[in-house]
Amino acid sequence: MKKLSFLNLCCILISTLLLGACSAIKGEIYNSIFINEQELAHNKTEQLLKAIENKDKDSIKQMFSKAVISEKEIFDEEIDMLLEYFRGKVKNVIDASCVGSGELGEEGSIKIADFQSVVTTTEDKYVLTTRYYISDTVTRDRVGIYSFNILNLEEYRKYDKPEKQEKIEYEPGINFSYIKQWADYHGIGIAEYGKENS
Repeated sequence: MKKLSFLNLCCILISTLLLGACSAIKGEIYNSIFINEQELAHNKTEQLLKAIENKDKDSIKQMFSKAVISEKEIFDEEIDMLLEYFRGKVKNVIDASCVGSGELGEEGSIKIADFQSVVTTTEDKYVLTTRYYISDTVTRDRVGIYSFNILNLEEYRKYDKPEKQEKIEYEPGINFSYIKQWADYHGIGIAEYGKENS
């Protein structure tokens, strides 16, 4: 009986340790395997827009990766600029495009979702472009929003010319810049779609 009790105790101890180790990474594994990029893009966009509407700085900050927050000395100022730039209450969100990508190597794996949205508010229209690290076993602090770009639709149209072939680059943090659209929404470019739905 003593031997059996000792073995049972050992099994319980090992199981507890394994479960503890698994719980630390289960969220990342779940994100890496089961989450659909399009669904993730839509949910994260709505979550961020709600926080912006409510001027909830803490919630906005929590959505960004720890790496970005620690790297950018003016991140809090960027949030203030975002809250000032974004006007009105959200009426409509169109998921324009979403592209998933990933890397798998000896050091670990990375899964990324890049997505663009057209947002109509009671006062304006905006184009949002976001890079989101779904999982990153190489640099775990990078999980979350890495880059968020917002531009008024009229400003976006000024930059959105067929001859423009800029390389898509995602600057960390909150940016107010043009990022060329890489995919059409049902065959309609973002700028044209916004024009049709003015």
